[in-house]
Amino acid sequence: MTDTKFTEISEPIARFGAAKRGVFLSHALLSIAYALGDILVISVLFLAAHTFHTLVVGVGIFDPTDAILSGLRFATIFAAIVLIRGNYEFGRLLEPEGQLRRFAQSWMLTFLVFAWFAFLEKNAADFSRGSVLIFWVSGGVVLYGFRKSAANWLRARLESNEINLASAFVVYDGSEWSGPKLSAQLRSGGIEIVGQFETHSTLSDTKEGHVPEAVLSAIMACLQSKRLDAVYLFLSWQNWQEINSLKSVLQQLPVPVYLFADPVVQPSLASRRQTVAGNLAFQIERGPLTENEQLAKRLTDIAAATLGLLVLSPLIIMAAIAVKLSSPGPVLFRQRRKGFGGKPFDIYKFRTMTVEENGDEVKQASRNDNRVTRIGRILRRSSIDELPQLLNVLKGDMSMVGPRPHAVAHDNLYDRKIGAYAFRQHVKPGLTGWAQIHGLRGETATDVLMAKRVEHDLWYINNWSWLLDLQIMLRTAVVLLWDKNAY
Repeated sequence: MTDTKFTEISEPIARFGAAKRGVFLSHALLSIAYALGDILVISVLFLAAHTFHTLVVGVGIFDPTDAILSGLRFATIFAAIVLIRGNYEFGRLLEPEGQLRRFAQSWMLTFLVFAWFAFLEKNAADFSRGSVLIFWVSGGVVLYGFRKSAANWLRARLESNEINLASAFVVYDGSEWSGPKLSAQLRSGGIEIVGQFETHSTLSDTKEGHVPEAVLSAIMACLQSKRLDAVYLFLSWQNWQEINSLKSVLQQLPVPVYLFADPVVQPSLASRRQTVAGNLAFQIERGPLTENEQLAKRLTDIAAATLGLLVLSPLIIMAAIAVKLSSPGPVLFRQRRKGFGGKPFDIYKFRTMTVEENGDEVKQASRNDNRVTRIGRILRRSSIDELPQLLNVLKGDMSMVGPRPHAVAHDNLYDRKIGAYAFRQHVKPGLTGWAQIHGLRGETATDVLMAKRVEHDLWYINNWSWLLDLQIMLRTAVVLLWDKNAY
């Protein structure tokens, strides 16, 4: 016999605490309920927009039947698009905040398809452009709010065990996973734990050929007395003998068995994967953007920087005059920075200080810094001082979105302190970035703050997309209105 110890806990009461049995709903039923909810809300909103435009604004003829039918058509198209894109999957329904971009894409695509059908049927004139515009703008906001409220309600019901989507028997390694934490995670996903084993075995404890029959017996007993949808294995991947022993014996079960990645390998498995010559590979570090991605990003930079210079030219001229009249010195301040691949370039900013630091030691601006001029404080607080960097974008030294460049002295300092710091240079530095819209802007007074900024920069590089750049640029305009970290 082996020394491997499996401690059976046939009820959650023993280790995880008592939990009442909730109502079971299938994933399919939940998706159908969400789709029907979307259709109902969209139809009501379409009718409300038509009513407001005709009866309140007083434009057009009130026709509730036509409005209801049009709303149902729009709602059906939206539900079909969401279903095709896989956005009625359970995990995405519970995280509407993380699916905002996909929701906006589906909403926009629905409007285009709806308008295209109206054009083909030659009945576009039957729709009031005003009521459709009111519905499209306000309806998207209300529907997203409805979906977010529904997700919060469902999440609360799952955590309280009032609703369950599946039941599972859990075998877990106590040295890798915490029982109560694991239980809470599974319950938040709608999983009811109907039985579990905890093992403290190690690879050396498991003898080749040994099969933990006790585990199978306990699961079979649980299967006969209770509803059981799956068996979950939370075991260290170092103990492959133990895992293979369990796998061989659990093949007898009429339920699926899932092996979860342990905390050591999970970060690698969460990355992109690719099959190379029949072998499965996981991308644990992304290289620089591909040529097509660089082209798309460059075209966006040129368009956005050109538009920005044209629209903001009056503000840029006024800022230049203010800097010139407020204190002696040049209007523009140039400082050496590192760009893509560590290539140095001169960054442009409106001069906001009485000193020009561009050597081996550069002190970051801090709150109430006496080096900052009076007009410079205003420019820094509003980020107007960074507008000349639109020229850096046109020159190709910078991008509209990317990791913010630091002074060369700071790069040299943090490159020694933070292991992945240099990875930020896999893309061009940007006017704004993922870190900046998450409050990591301004002075990094501690290594912890810089590490958080680097963490956000690396996430951006590994998850880059054209739509992500657009999202960051739009959110930057909002963040600048009340950013307290700029000084």
